[in-house]
Amino acid sequence: MLILTKRLFLIIFIFFCFVVPSDAKMRLAVLEFQNNGNEGSLATDAVCRGITDMLTTELFKTGAFEVYERSRMEAIAREQSLSATGVLDPSTAVSLGRIAGVETVVIGAITEFSFNQSGGVIPLPIGGWGGIAVGNQKATVALDLRVIDVETGKVRMVAREKGTADKSIGGIATQYGGYFESENGGILAAAAYDCVVKVARKMQAMVPGSAHKVLSASGSSVTINVGSNDGVQPGQLMAVFFETNPIVDLDGSILGVEREYLAVLKVKEAQGAYSKCEVVKGSGGKLDRGDNVEILFGSPDEISITTHSRALAALGGSTASVAEAAPVEATQSPVVAVASVPDQPSPQPKVTSSSGRSAVQVQKAVLAQEQSPKPAVVQDDSVGNTSVQSEVIDLYPTDKRTKNNIKIAHRGAYSAYSKKQYKKAFEMFDRAFNLYPEGNYLHAYWAGRTAFNLRRKSDARSWMDRALEINPNYVPALDFIKDKKL
Repeated sequence: MLILTKRLFLIIFIFFCFVVPSDAKMRLAVLEFQNNGNEGSLATDAVCRGITDMLTTELFKTGAFEVYERSRMEAIAREQSLSATGVLDPSTAVSLGRIAGVETVVIGAITEFSFNQSGGVIPLPIGGWGGIAVGNQKATVALDLRVIDVETGKVRMVAREKGTADKSIGGIATQYGGYFESENGGILAAAAYDCVVKVARKMQAMVPGSAHKVLSASGSSVTINVGSNDGVQPGQLMAVFFETNPIVDLDGSILGVEREYLAVLKVKEAQGAYSKCEVVKGSGGKLDRGDNVEILFGSPDEISITTHSRALAALGGSTASVAEAAPVEATQSPVVAVASVPDQPSPQPKVTSSSGRSAVQVQKAVLAQEQSPKPAVVQDDSVGNTSVQSEVIDLYPTDKRTKNNIKIAHRGAYSAYSKKQYKKAFEMFDRAFNLYPEGNYLHAYWAGRTAFNLRRKSDARSWMDRALEINPNYVPALDFIKDKKL
């Protein structure tokens, strides 16, 4: 029995170490683009396939997506008597996506695929030997696409990008199945590539926490955990960054995360699973093992290197002192200054031990709530009663140190939530709430949302009620209870 238990433990350990990814990639399929160019468009069915494959490749290189091949989607479509060619109908795209088991489907069209040449020939005044060709060449490619959530059928992102080129890029014209092999194929392929990388950059921002990582940094030499297996080549540029404040939609969904850039790298040597790079902008001395790395599609001049420390950037660029922004120890509760409300009794709190706190800690939390008067209800309809972002924390009637500690906890919890690490996020939101349990209705709300994602509806309702006990006018909690029928 003991041997069996050890074997079972070993199997579980290996599974979580080597099978379950720490940062899950978005499963995505790119369906073949439609040709929506004007009558003079040079786009053909082959070009549509080529640009679709080009985008598929560039999305794969970002490391943010698990991309399903066009040929695989076409095979599924044939089995289901559907068409995967030139799909612009969201319902058809959703059907294909659900069968394939992807999270999102990309559909779209080539709206421009043109080549223009101006100029002529200057005659040579030597016996009619011809002349010198002069003039300009310019190719333009434009894409209009939508990213559709397969589960909800809603459009998650719309991208309209245009790429231009006045010269060919070596290898691009022949890299994608010969689709651009024509008299002007090279320059058209360059324009298509310019357009595609803009789309890939925009789509990569949809997946917070999906970046590659710094393995080591010494002086100007940096090693990262992505290599030739993922399409990385010598000379390619990479940007090193860390995530700061999440960008939250009106319904509370996280649209993305703001970034602070630390350095720009240039790949010197690309091995299968890693690459060695040199710092071309910023300082390698500021880099730590585990820092995020993403492909840089543009120029290093487009990247602004942060002057903030990581601690200050975590607070959204706060000018608070480092002492004020110091992380909170797990066993220490900050001293809270609370604005009292005359003749208004505090409601009985509902404190649980969902984060694994001991009975003594729970009793202390209950006692602290019973002895602390309830903060004044926020009357600012534009922020305190409607926002789900960290700006709410600034309205709390407590000291600056406590607010900064809550913001630090807030950022970590949001980061876990945006990566769909809901169990971890719930524990962090719970801890954030208990930094100021008598007034922190923002994190009661977010703990409730996270509990709902963990399919714990009763806990979700309990947390929403807790938020409303503190601020009965908090619209996000009221709407969540109504929308989710809690």
